[in-house]
Amino acid sequence: MKKKRRTYIEPKKQKGKQGRILAVCHLDMIFFVSFFVGILWANFIGDSSKNRFFMLNEYYLQQLKYAKLDYNRLFLYILENRLPLFGVLLLLSFTVVGILIQILFILYFGVSFGFLCVMAITNFGWKGILYMGGFLFPHYIFYIAGYLLFLKIFWKKKEDMAMTQKELVMQTGMIVLLFVIGLLVESYVNPIFLKKMLKIF
Repeated sequence: MKKKRRTYIEPKKQKGKQGRILAVCHLDMIFFVSFFVGILWANFIGDSSKNRFFMLNEYYLQQLKYAKLDYNRLFLYILENRLPLFGVLLLLSFTVVGILIQILFILYFGVSFGFLCVMAITNFGWKGILYMGGFLFPHYIFYIAGYLLFLKIFWKKKEDMAMTQKELVMQTGMIVLLFVIGLLVESYVNPIFLKKMLKIF
């Protein structure tokens, strides 16, 4: 009797996971390319035009250093600016133009961040890096964490991967919580941190 040969079948790779990794890598590349474009843009505009686009100038920082802030009014101002962006991103991401919305969102922040970094260094030298960090810390930790969690849900939905209703509700609730914490920290913690940093430098 002939022995039957055992054939080895390679297990199927998880396309969903590979797709998410590839998509995130693409978004990383888009961010770094747009960041470089922002740097080039900042270097091409005239020196006389730079301060019109940038809040980090000596006069602004001196005003901020000694001014009394109404933190409740600041919270409302930040809410008015952040909420529409958050709402549009959330609503349009799950439509047919969802991927385009993500790309435009990353492009906008990449170009803006590259531009502002150059402006900060141009106006203040090495201190400009610290000032940029001061304007972004610590609230952007919560914003970035919330956005990364949002991307996780976004790619799962795009690839029709199974998610229980409980998982969806919990993760959506976590995103909203991170966004709200970011708003509160930006309004009530960041100004205090920034004022103390300005007194040191």
